[in-house]
Amino acid sequence: MGLIERLQRSVERRGLRNTYSKVVENVVYDTRDMVRTRTTPPTVYEDIPKGAHLPVMDTLFGNTRKRDLQSRLWREAENLSPGTYGMLQPVGIKEEGTAHPHFFVVDRGKKDTTFLFVDPEHHLNKNERRGRIIREGDVRAKVCNIMAVHLSGATVPPDVAIMRFRTSEISDPSVMSFQRQLAVARDAFSTNGLPKEFEDKENEIILRLVVAPSSGKPMLLQSRYARSGAQLRKFLTEGQMENFPFLRGKIKSFQGVMEEFIAHLNRGEFTLKPNIQTKA
Repeated sequence: MGLIERLQRSVERRGLRNTYSKVVENVVYDTRDMVRTRTTPPTVYEDIPKGAHLPVMDTLFGNTRKRDLQSRLWREAENLSPGTYGMLQPVGIKEEGTAHPHFFVVDRGKKDTTFLFVDPEHHLNKNERRGRIIREGDVRAKVCNIMAVHLSGATVPPDVAIMRFRTSEISDPSVMSFQRQLAVARDAFSTNGLPKEFEDKENEIILRLVVAPSSGKPMLLQSRYARSGAQLRKFLTEGQMENFPFLRGKIKSFQGVMEEFIAHLNRGEFTLKPNIQTKA
């Protein structure tokens, strides 16, 4: 099913208004990600008051009776014995040049669990074109999405890191490997979501969000599409995304990934992977 067909189906399911919002939140910004900029995106830091309730966590995890992702994740992970578990899920459409893998990894400890997600979208357009002049993959940027969630209980404030980087300017193939990107995910809280490869390339950062109460560090949010630092600060302090469709789309994607972790765990699809390297 191509892009036009999917838009038509979305209009039938969601209506024109909701489809328009979804296109703005995802397709428009995914296309804009192709544009290189030399400007470092705005970044804000906010201290976490000890013992304070964090509205941003309510926004991230949907902490309501209907959608409490944190407690559901913890409940599913409790069924695992300590160890490292993984699975690969093919996504996208080969004919459209969007086929690529999603990697899900669960590091289960005795008293905590870390969920790691790697989405290497630099694998787009890897397959043969077969006569198509323009495909959806042609208007999708080469990026990598990385997520890390560390849980110490069903109600203990979690640590969260969400990162999205442009990778079209990266020439070192080792940086593009799954092993290296998994190490970036595992190190997200110690590096504040800034891997060494991007320390002098912050202009390639599309989104960087790190909220880690257990670390004692300030919350951090960086986005190339923010109109101002005040807009970023409003999300960190109030969990508000008003007039910020890019961030709203990425938070929905984060929640979708967490739902996928829950579903895969519930279906018993993770297998023990002791050979997954912990370092690049």
